[in-house]
Amino acid sequence: MGILDAFFGRMFNSGTELTLTSGVNYTGGIRGVLNQSTKLTDVSIDPATVSPTMLAVLTSSMGVPFVIAVDFAAATTGTADDVEILSSSPFALRILDRWVDITITGVGVTGQFRSASGGVGTGLSGAFDASSTCNGRRASSGSIAGTAAVAAGGAIHFRRSDRAIAGTAYLLVART
Repeated sequence: MGILDAFFGRMFNSGTELTLTSGVNYTGGIRGVLNQSTKLTDVSIDPATVSPTMLAVLTSSMGVPFVIAVDFAAATTGTADDVEILSSSPFALRILDRWVDITITGVGVTGQFRSASGGVGTGLSGAFDASSTCNGRRASSGSIAGTAAVAAGGAIHFRRSDRAIAGTAYLLVART
């Protein structure tokens, strides 16, 4: 039973508080309040009780996407390096989108999500141009078609052609 089943599979009186713990993929910490027009007016999630391992697997084109965000700092210029995003994925996942916010730039510097460190492994994105400050820079067009899969135990790294750049790397993912 999913979250929608929990909401729509019961009758509610206006103003009733509903704790979603039965038949849902979470162990608790989620509640919803309906107002008199039966609109959901207050939803809260206790972040201490929801972890990615509790999320449903992506099936039948439905899943719960979540974002992995990792900040990376600039270091001495002139050397390529890797920013570790995940050393060992706790489950198989699908990368639905990927982007970076560049806060410190480097002329001619690129970045790319990869399945291994050292610039080897499979490319999980196209190359990002880090030569200008940009919030939400996407992989270069045509580099990666659609989504990319990462097996349980698989790694994700953000390879910088020069560690002179800084920012935040983002992955929108769902369990598979």
